[in-house]
Amino acid sequence: MIIKKHGACARDLNYFLNLSNRKRSACARDLFLSFSNLSNRKRSLSTVVATLLMVLLVVIAVGIVSQIVIPMIKKDLSSAGSCLDAMGNVKFNNEYTCYDKTNRITRVSIEVKKVQVSGFVVNIYSEGNSESHTIKEGLPKENEARVYEIEIITGIIPKTVKVSPIMGSETCEEMDQIILNEC
Repeated sequence: MIIKKHGACARDLNYFLNLSNRKRSACARDLFLSFSNLSNRKRSLSTVVATLLMVLLVVIAVGIVSQIVIPMIKKDLSSAGSCLDAMGNVKFNNEYTCYDKTNRITRVSIEVKKVQVSGFVVNIYSEGNSESHTIKEGLPKENEARVYEIEIITGIIPKTVKVSPIMGSETCEEMDQIILNEC
């Protein structure tokens, strides 16, 4: 398009580029300036396109974060929040927690304060062995304590008991532990 507009001058372009400023013809100078302006316009256009692409990428990234990452974090925080609520509110009652060697039963008294639990996981430890028992019935309400009798299945002599509350569908970390004495 530019060459057609300046058709007669197109042959002078090589000649124009090799001459000093004084010897350049007006026709060749116009042609050279047209090509220069075209390349400057392309550069300006590519800068605008690059900026728009960057803005588009940022918008897409924000969309991905808001749709995927934020719901995952909210889910983790809500479940962690219930376990944090249970911390310090689920404890053993030392007076009624013991091991009955004759009947091979561990009595565990668990106190619950200020939280509503869905159950407990009681882990009984011996030297090198352990048993895990889940309690989901007969749960204490807020500010109550209950005694549970757990029969030792594996024949271990229990030394330590740890309790993990179940909050909703999630089992929390162990909240309390006690060294067992004989009843």
